[in-house]
Amino acid sequence: MRQLAGGSALSPFRLEKIQAAINAAGVRARLLDARYLYFLKDDEGLSEAQRSGLRTLLNADEASGESEHSDVTWYCVPRLGTISPWSSKATEIAHLCGLTAVARIERGIVYRWLLDQPLSDAERTWIKGLIHDRMVETVLDDLSQTKQLFEEVPPRALTEEIGRAHV
Repeated sequence: MRQLAGGSALSPFRLEKIQAAINAAGVRARLLDARYLYFLKDDEGLSEAQRSGLRTLLNADEASGESEHSDVTWYCVPRLGTISPWSSKATEIAHLCGLTAVARIERGIVYRWLLDQPLSDAERTWIKGLIHDRMVETVLDDLSQTKQLFEEVPPRALTEEIGRAHV
């Protein structure tokens, strides 16, 4: 899996709104930025020209793996075990552009924070609630965890128990 770094994911207004909520709650954390990060599955078959075309299509650059200093970095990605609607459409567009070597493209947001003091577990949970929709997104604490984006989860059998469906 390879990553490409994208542009700013949130408008200045949205960034200010998140920071205002954090400040109002008395949490001593400063949101540095929120940027798109694109994850590519099976793109090894691309030529350099195709890689350049993909970067242009996504308006992205090669992710260096290094970032500006931050105390905490979180990765907001589509819920693990699902394929996001954005991914379905982006992958289809890439294939229509001749980039069929890319099996799938997913998009996440990397949030970088500076802290005046370590966050409590409750503060971490609360802030993560501000930056993602738990119905469709997951917040990961480490970039290595993003490998799970492309893991295939076999469907579970549906069972019925006295008129109630259980999964």
